[in-house]
Amino acid sequence: MQPNLEALRLHNFIIEPGSPKRIAWDLFGAILILYDLYFLPLGAFDIPHNAFTALMDWLSMLFWTLNVPASLLVGFVTHGETVMDPKLIFLHYMKTWFIVDMVVVVPDWVFLIASLFEDGDASAGDGASESVALLRIVRLVRMIRLVRLLKLRQAFEHINDMIDCEILSILVSIVQMILLLLTINHLVACAWFGIGSADSFGNTWVRTGFENYDWTYQYLTASHWAITQFTPSSMSVQPQNAVERAYAIVIVVFALIVFSYIVGSITGSLAQLRNMHQHKNNEFWKFRRFMKMKSVPKALATRIGKYLEHAWENQRDNFTEKDVKVFKFLSEQLHSELLWEISMPVLKIHPLFVTLLGTCSVTMHRLAHKALKRSRLVEDDSLFLCGEKATHVYFIVTGTMHYRHVDATCGLREQLVSGDENWIAEPILWAKSWNHLGRLKAVTEVNVILVNPSNFSEVITASPTVHNVARRYAKHFCAWLCASAIENLTDILSAADMRSRVGLFLQESE
Repeated sequence: MQPNLEALRLHNFIIEPGSPKRIAWDLFGAILILYDLYFLPLGAFDIPHNAFTALMDWLSMLFWTLNVPASLLVGFVTHGETVMDPKLIFLHYMKTWFIVDMVVVVPDWVFLIASLFEDGDASAGDGASESVALLRIVRLVRMIRLVRLLKLRQAFEHINDMIDCEILSILVSIVQMILLLLTINHLVACAWFGIGSADSFGNTWVRTGFENYDWTYQYLTASHWAITQFTPSSMSVQPQNAVERAYAIVIVVFALIVFSYIVGSITGSLAQLRNMHQHKNNEFWKFRRFMKMKSVPKALATRIGKYLEHAWENQRDNFTEKDVKVFKFLSEQLHSELLWEISMPVLKIHPLFVTLLGTCSVTMHRLAHKALKRSRLVEDDSLFLCGEKATHVYFIVTGTMHYRHVDATCGLREQLVSGDENWIAEPILWAKSWNHLGRLKAVTEVNVILVNPSNFSEVITASPTVHNVARRYAKHFCAWLCASAIENLTDILSAADMRSRVGLFLQESE
């Protein structure tokens, strides 16, 4: 019994892999990785050690050391399922990042402690040159930190998830390609200086007059040489020995491939950006030509054109799951869960849906897949007219509607209907038929969720537990409906009025 209690306690500390805390942690780790990516190669130069580099070394050590236990408290996703079991998380970490973290973290602590004695050893006479040589080797070995670059992909995925604008996404892609080019140029420049400053190669480009300059000028010179290998330009620095000549040849061949890829990616992104506007211009040119060919009145053509421009921008920023082609590869269960998560913020205003979700979440997922669909109305569009036979239950996602009910007893009744507190035509779920008692039309642009009664019934009856709750609720709902005075009946139901009533229905159902 004790192991189960321990597992339960650990489970309380496990967080979702996509939680804001974990995303913030990963993004901070990405900043440290980028710092290592740019700073560690600079070890080829004689860079003075200062308070900033010391602070970053300690910060990096502490972060990646704490990241080891922190990784054991984060779930992981496999085959579309989020695993939150502590034992499975431990085994998964041991098989993936544990060895990499140990190979990097343990030597890092050793090297960091050794660097504390660098100043003292440097003043120890004959041992100074040996200490400097040892520390140069240490700096090279610390390059193993760069294996963490594999973790940058996850950080970039988090950043991409935060971007919901296609234009901004394309611009970010262009910036990433430019930064990639600068990063490669930085690495090539540092390696070029490292070869040039080596003692075993004899005469080198550094010894042609650059050995006495400050490290910043040496770095800028090496960067200038590196960028000329990626572009059709030249400079005065040239290889002075066979090793430098071979390195230059390799970089030129490498640059042909990488530079072509980066330039092609940037060109493709710019073309995608241009095509977005070009496609819109072509479609609206066809629209204007069609209106002229059919002699559509100018006033109507203008109204339609203005709406289409608005709808075009809306559709670009608010596309549905049908517009995402990769969703066709989802299993039916995952697709159902996705549709439910999209619809739940709207449906949860009805207490019955919340109760049914707690009873059997799988049934509600299937309900979203089989019984729900979406529709859009523009200003002054009518959703239904008085006396029409009801076909769906409606939940307003966005926008406001106007309900007009004319009754012989009470006269004209009007109200504004929003999705925060109202849903429409629920009786059609539980009765054989229902005729609308008024007219409902859009005041603004409106998006609604439609619940199909027959499909709703099919899904609900498939689960005995859910069906039992829904059947008893339907019995009390219909009894309440029949007991209501005719003049009080309406298509619009209020969440505030129904919450207590649904609570009583469900209590009686138990």
